[in-house]
This record gives sequence, structure tokens and C-alpha cells, in this order.
Amino acid sequence: MADFLMPALGADMETGKVVQWLVQPGARVKSGDVVAVVETHKGAIDVEIFLDGVIDQLVPLDQELPVGAVLAQVQPQDYTMAQGGEARTAPASEPTIATVLQQIAVPTVAVIPPGPGRVRVSPAARRRAQTLGLRPDGLSGSGANGAVTLADVEAELTRREGTSGIAEKAAR
Repeated sequence: MADFLMPALGADMETGKVVQWLVQPGARVKSGDVVAVVETHKGAIDVEIFLDGVIDQLVPLDQELPVGAVLAQVQPQDYTMAQGGEARTAPASEPTIATVLQQIAVPTVAVIPPGPGRVRVSPAARRRAQTLGLRPDGLSGSGANGAVTLADVEAELTRREGTSGIAEKAAR
């Protein structure tokens, strides 16, 4: 059994009120079905369900409920109502979590090392080096995997300014 919760139908929505149910207990629903009309401070909004199964229990109409409150109980797809109103569930044929996880394609990210003669340079370091007229690929990097950082560019600037200051004093 799964819970169908009051969705946040707006960034500032804190509560809502179900003013109409479009399904009844025992109805089969699938993800994307409009199952209720919820009234918020901005108006009445159709609400979709994102569960598959059979509606079991519904909250009463016209109750002010917070976002995240349970609106309905949804039984698995194989749930059926017997004639006496007694619920029964057929043997489960749902996959286990481990099976589902094995079927999910995990995206991989290829890490492409810099080519020969290419140095990694952070975007901020590249911009600062360009404004100073420095070539960042000539600097030694202290960042991850030897990347040239903004601090490396600033250190090179300080080093050059210090060197030129010494040369100017020697020339006097």
C-alpha cells in the first residue's frame, strides 16, 4: 500500500482542501490520472496521481490539510475488492528493489585528461590571466590534478611584480 500525499501546488502553498474526488474506492488509477480537485488560496486545481494501483481509502471532502498530508491510500495493481467489501491481494509479482536497481542504466561520466601540452585552467584563472596578459598554460597549477587556479595566477602576478621591483632598484 502507498500513500497519495497532498502535493505542493505552488511555491507558497501550505494547505489545501479536497473539494471533489474524481475517483471512488476500488477505482484503478495510473500515473497521470486526475483524481481530485484541491482548493488553495489561489483557486481550485486538478490534481494528478503519480501512483499506479487501486484507490482504497479517501480523506473526507472540505478538510483543510497541510502539504504532505495523506489524501488517499493506493493498493498495488493486483489488489481487488471482493463482493463482501473484503479486500484481497493477488500473489505479488512486483520486482524486488535489487532487480529494479540492476535494470536502471547508470550514466557514466568520462574524465578526459588534458592532451599533451595542455594544462587544466579554471575559468576564473583563464579570465584573470587574459586581463593581465599572462599565458596560463605556462603556469604551474596547485589545483585538483594540477589545474591552474585563480590563486596561481595571482601568485604569478605577485612574483613578477616583485621581480620587476628588484630589477628597477638594481637599475638605479
